[in-house]
Amino acid sequence: MLTDDAQIDRRILQEAESLIGRGHEVILFADPLDGSPEHEIIGNVKVHRVPPGGAPRMQMVLASFHEKLVRRLNALSLWTQAVFARVLLKLEAKRGGVIRRFKADLLKPILAMLRLLLRLSLFCITRTATLSHKSTTYLGRASSRFGFRPPREATILREIRFHRADLVHAHDYPQMRLAVAAKDLLKIPAIYDAHELYPEINTLTPEQSKRIAKTERRLAPRFDGTITVNPYIAKEMAHRYAIPEPTVIVNAVDPPTGFEPGVHNRRFHQKLGLPPEERVLLFQGWMSATRGLATLIRGFAACEIGRLRLVLMGYGDERDNLQTLADELGITDRVHILDPVPQDELIWWTGSADAGAIPYPPVDLNNRLCSPNKLFEFVQARLPIIANDLPFLRDVVGGRGIGVLADLESPEGVAGAIHSMFEDKGGQTRFHAPLLAAAPELSWKAEQRHLFEVYRRVLGDAASPEPKLDAEPALA
Repeated sequence: MLTDDAQIDRRILQEAESLIGRGHEVILFADPLDGSPEHEIIGNVKVHRVPPGGAPRMQMVLASFHEKLVRRLNALSLWTQAVFARVLLKLEAKRGGVIRRFKADLLKPILAMLRLLLRLSLFCITRTATLSHKSTTYLGRASSRFGFRPPREATILREIRFHRADLVHAHDYPQMRLAVAAKDLLKIPAIYDAHELYPEINTLTPEQSKRIAKTERRLAPRFDGTITVNPYIAKEMAHRYAIPEPTVIVNAVDPPTGFEPGVHNRRFHQKLGLPPEERVLLFQGWMSATRGLATLIRGFAACEIGRLRLVLMGYGDERDNLQTLADELGITDRVHILDPVPQDELIWWTGSADAGAIPYPPVDLNNRLCSPNKLFEFVQARLPIIANDLPFLRDVVGGRGIGVLADLESPEGVAGAIHSMFEDKGGQTRFHAPLLAAAPELSWKAEQRHLFEVYRRVLGDAASPEPKLDAEPALA
């Protein structure tokens, strides 16, 4: 398995654990993480952390050539402008004498021709620099097809060859090229596991999105099996890349051993010193400007519900801004922003809340078609959910009756949804029975069978028969 994660996604470890439970050996190549050794075992998964390293030697040579060429072109440009400036100044200075000796209109075409020649010279210099940049970029990318690879890719390919891998499983777009190279090198099948629509990531520039989409379109048909996280992204990928519709494996999770769903251990009450009657609305995970958290806080501030706290638990570059917003709204006594907890403790904290919030706005196609990890964590913790009315969330939250589905793109919409969750007849307790019914169907124990089907289809007889579900090992 290949990933560029340092903090490895739960989905990746779950898939690896399930395959190990069927008798496969899984080696996961990941990025370095501070404090972690190069080789470690997470649960039952062997992890080899390979540093990114620098560019391939060929790309370094090309870049050096381009840099030297641009320096010389810049010097030539300055020299050309200086020479033409001196010539033009001398002609202008002698203009009176020239006019007396020749006809007055003779100087004008000479000056115009010199200026045209200057513009043409500068254009040629600029064009040469642009062509050098494009050629260097193209040749640098093309060089990887002829064995000139970045050190990380070269190291992983050597390891894959050494272990005589039977299959390579690429998690997300950055690993596609490496997986195809391994497939070609060892003549083995490859699986592409798309965790999102990568070209639609909102931090990419339009040029980057276009280039990534083009590469993904070229490489996707090369894979023997394709997996993604929900049916909406599967349909979009099939349409974009002219491939069979990918197998859907949702980001489900199993509750850990010892966890009792529905039994509130009140960790937030203990940590924050809250009275027992206080209720907690929880958001957990990455805090960014594209997750609707500012609107969530404004909507919470507009609520007139007593004995209710909003807890945001996680990390991200928006934490300070959200704290400032809570200060400005005068609700810091009711809004609590907490640090993240280890993954193996998370569900105990999740189960300590009274409801969970997923306020993602459809700022891009990835957000609109999202199926967040927290959705399944809330389900396994038997936590009713307030969710924005997005396609997949509509299917799960609205379709199964496990929470309140609403338009959360305005503070008024958020306030209305919170009132509906806690103040409507039955409050949040009316969702407990639907959650109890949904949890087994939205568990990893049920979902992993789709992974086994993909492996059976790709590996054929090499894939072991599916064991009984209750024989699967629990995740560490």
